[in-house]
Amino acid sequence: MAKKRGCCGCITTLLVAFILIVGGVIGVYCFTSPSTFGLTSIGDFELGELADYKWKDIVGAFKDLTSAPDEEDVVDVTYGNEQKTESKDNWGDSTTPADDSVLGQITNNASPENEVEKVTDVIMKPVVTVTPVQLDFAGNDFVYLFNQVIAEIEDGNADYDDLEDLIDTFGDGTNTPIEIKQILLKNEGGVASVNAVVLIDISKFKQDIDTALEAIPSFLRPTIDNKMYFTAYSEVVVANDGTLTAKEGTSTLKVNTLDDKTSELILGVLVEAIGEPDMSAENISSVIIDAFGHVVNNLGGVGTLDDGTANYGANAIKTADAAKGGALSVVTNTAD
Repeated sequence: MAKKRGCCGCITTLLVAFILIVGGVIGVYCFTSPSTFGLTSIGDFELGELADYKWKDIVGAFKDLTSAPDEEDVVDVTYGNEQKTESKDNWGDSTTPADDSVLGQITNNASPENEVEKVTDVIMKPVVTVTPVQLDFAGNDFVYLFNQVIAEIEDGNADYDDLEDLIDTFGDGTNTPIEIKQILLKNEGGVASVNAVVLIDISKFKQDIDTALEAIPSFLRPTIDNKMYFTAYSEVVVANDGTLTAKEGTSTLKVNTLDDKTSELILGVLVEAIGEPDMSAENISSVIIDAFGHVVNNLGGVGTLDDGTANYGANAIKTADAAKGGALSVVTNTAD
């Protein structure tokens, strides 16, 4: 006669299943609920108001950094060899610039004491002409300019402190840590803006960031890529004399394709890893936007020339030619 089977095995099986289900539910709740459950910092970065972040969002944010996104997902404007050649021609960046190029027009009208010999000179000294000249630019032209300036800074042939500090911060002497990928100019609904995308090599701080990420459980901890895209945005205003400045309180800085809040988390950890007392997300953003404003103001006042009279204003910034990064016109300053 067969032995009667006891219920012990069934009960044990059911108990284990129950524990696993309850544990799974609790795990899912902990992972998705708006709390980091006692985690108040990542490395030296205090979460503060971000402490209500969901675990899955924190892990997801850093997981998104395991590889740099496709550039086309970050930029709105393509800047390749064809666009670089167009910008080089518009600037007239050669030993014999064409008369209708930017350098050609400046050279033909420059006052003797304010000669501009090469395109990168405009970041270091104001352009002054004998008579006012209207100069027209696409956003791509400023991408070309800034990448030329970065190359000259690295070669020791240019001097612009803020950009140089940013290069020194991320550079290790063996790499070019910063590359401008986009300058997009817009003027929509009476609001003028500039959107700059910069590719930054963060490999110098990878070890520090990895150490900071030890706050995340090892089985969830990602390994981030060496490069990040930073997108700096700001509305801009133009004064009566044509001076361009960033509008206070409108500047933002995003990482890759992440939203504002997630970018804040990533930037907080990165800035703490950098460990520079004057470095912040706001500082990185302002260096990029302020460098753009500095160059524009060196070139002249934002505006157009009508029968020899300068008409200054933000209407000289246009969304037109969006494929080239928008458009901007300036009127050069004169010696008198």
